[in-house]
Amino acid sequence: MPNKLSEIFSDDMFNINGKMRFKDEEAYKNFLSALEVVQKEGRVVPIEGVTSIVTEVQTQGQKYPLQEHTNISELVIGPAVEELNIDVYIAGEKKNIQFRRYTIENGIVLETRKEAIIYFKLVFRNDGSSKHTLTYKAQFELATNIQEIITASNIALALMDRLYNDDDLRSSGEEGTLLIETKNRFKVFAAYFTRVLEVEKALNLSFEPKYLSDISYENQKDIEELYLLLCKKEIIRINAKVNSSDITLASPKKKSDLIVGSIVKLCFMGTIEYQLFGNSITLHSANLLTNAVVKEIKETDEGSQVFYGDTDARPMYISYSAYLTEEEAQAEADMILEHEQSYTNAKTVQAHIENYNL
Repeated sequence: MPNKLSEIFSDDMFNINGKMRFKDEEAYKNFLSALEVVQKEGRVVPIEGVTSIVTEVQTQGQKYPLQEHTNISELVIGPAVEELNIDVYIAGEKKNIQFRRYTIENGIVLETRKEAIIYFKLVFRNDGSSKHTLTYKAQFELATNIQEIITASNIALALMDRLYNDDDLRSSGEEGTLLIETKNRFKVFAAYFTRVLEVEKALNLSFEPKYLSDISYENQKDIEELYLLLCKKEIIRINAKVNSSDITLASPKKKSDLIVGSIVKLCFMGTIEYQLFGNSITLHSANLLTNAVVKEIKETDEGSQVFYGDTDARPMYISYSAYLTEEEAQAEADMILEHEQSYTNAKTVQAHIENYNL
């Protein structure tokens, strides 16, 4: 009796069994093939040709039939999945990553949710070794805003830090090198999209994540340039030549100083147009042309026309700052020569990138 009572009040789960009926032998064979796919690959497979399913509950030696299902519109079969949560820490704050764990023929699979912004899949061999494969997929279009992408990138990096020790990776040959490169890629993601977010705020825009999964090189360059100009307030240098005098002459101030062969600095204003993630953006620039050599002066009825060039030893270049309003750009243009050293020593966009990516 005590054993019987123990059985009656046991917390053990009951068993559920089922029977399936197929419309023909071919449907049954297809079902067996689907089972093999599930076992080997661990993926969900649709099933056709099932005419009915009967289930029953078995507990304490008794069987209790449930309702028979005959009107089956759709049926799929997949691996038995166990939910698993892994905690990581970012700046002392705990973040939770949801994984699914299931077995396949040659190992165990651990993967994040399919809709994760950065999807991970790890496949561990069941041969007793510690060998495994890791793949990931960046799905930035699934985010609702830029901050979610930054958070996902930092979580991915924290997960890699938890799974892999840098010292061990460095001594693991080519496989370790590839994993280090993957970790570095998540660092780049987090840093880059932090700059995207700052640009978004500076422009008072909202970039749609659907544009961010496949960013063109031109858009990447534009983001870096806008970040430097608007967020860091940097002056940027480009290589350029000027063929016309249709600009404001900042130096020399006296016309008598303007002679063929003289080297002058030229200040002028302009606009910069960007097409970025579905947005048209216009900035106003204050520019300083350095190392301009007066090549020719022509007198016309409308005044003097001056042509500029440079020398091999001292090539011309333009450095510029940019602003959201024309008034800001004009104010800067009026005082460029008061801090011209900042313009003549300016770096290119690429030089800035190499500096802050070290």
